[in-house]
Amino acid sequence: MAEKKYQYVRKTFTFDGRRYEAYGKTEEEAIEKKIEMKKRLEEGAAAESKSATVDQWYARWKALYKDEQGITEKSLKMYDEKYNKYIKPAIGKKKIASVTEMHLQAIMNETADMSKSTALKVRMVITQIFHKAYRTRLIPFDPSEDLQIAKSTTEGKRRSLTERERELFLEVAPNIPCSEILLAMYYTGMRPGELRALTWDDVDFEEHEISVDKAIESGTKDKVKSTKTDAGVRIIPMRPQLEEILLGMEKSPDDNLVFHKQKGGRHTEFSLRRMWTRLLREMDIANGATLYRNHVVESTLADDLVPYCLRHTFCTDLEDAEVPINVAKTLMGHSSIQVTANTYTHSSKSTLHKNIQLLEADSDDEE
Repeated sequence: MAEKKYQYVRKTFTFDGRRYEAYGKTEEEAIEKKIEMKKRLEEGAAAESKSATVDQWYARWKALYKDEQGITEKSLKMYDEKYNKYIKPAIGKKKIASVTEMHLQAIMNETADMSKSTALKVRMVITQIFHKAYRTRLIPFDPSEDLQIAKSTTEGKRRSLTERERELFLEVAPNIPCSEILLAMYYTGMRPGELRALTWDDVDFEEHEISVDKAIESGTKDKVKSTKTDAGVRIIPMRPQLEEILLGMEKSPDDNLVFHKQKGGRHTEFSLRRMWTRLLREMDIANGATLYRNHVVESTLADDLVPYCLRHTFCTDLEDAEVPINVAKTLMGHSSIQVTANTYTHSSKSTLHKNIQLLEADSDDEE
């Protein structure tokens, strides 16, 4: 029998009244494994105590009930994305026993400008986390039992700006710092993630066009990836109004970005949300809203105005201009004509009147 070249080194320790053993090929390796094992046990115990934070419990819950249950990598990534993006910033450091229904509903309200699908997934992650904490008796009640989807996500649809909203937007937007990105969405219909990833190499002033071939991956701060679908790769001719705006912009030293924050750096979803909030406030004031100590007392604007309304406005403008639906599909970066058709159903009054006139013209010809 061949002689062993080494002997395993054993290290023991006691945790919570129980004896544990760690082995290594060397003294150093055995000590490292002992430290690592002890750390995992301590983290697990902390997560399962009534003083656990939401972060601690989430890590333990995911390891026990998701990582080891054969769930697909895509689904596991969804849990982390929704937790890290929506839940962790709001309550991650709170003790799980101190979280109330109001805390959780506030998180749901933050998804108001997202799709219905996103809101439903956020709610699913929240309810699974807290229901299991309740079932394992970490918390005395389940604060996630009656969470409501925020109002503007319930229909799962966006709309274009009304004529008055359009007037207010074009009046106010040029005065908001860094709002060129919102104006670009209005004039091109590009998605926020595509605009955040846009570089000056993508802008061709000689050909008067913008090349779209990348976007910021959803749920990340600045991870650049290919567009949402293959159809997202496209050329968008620049409208004169946008070209004038871009020519007047000061170039950023940050990765050749076209659109950036006031102090430099790529726009984040948070910075865009803050900008949109400020824009709505200025639109409200321009529309005659009553102020008290510089605060809007009662808004004059509809509560379903979100940045994506700008993209839908562009699509509606294509329809009003009688752009063929297959061309609109390409400009919008839609994966199918059906998607474009669903957006085209938001016909403006002018489009409806134009088409009725066509109908009347046909009737005259028959006579």
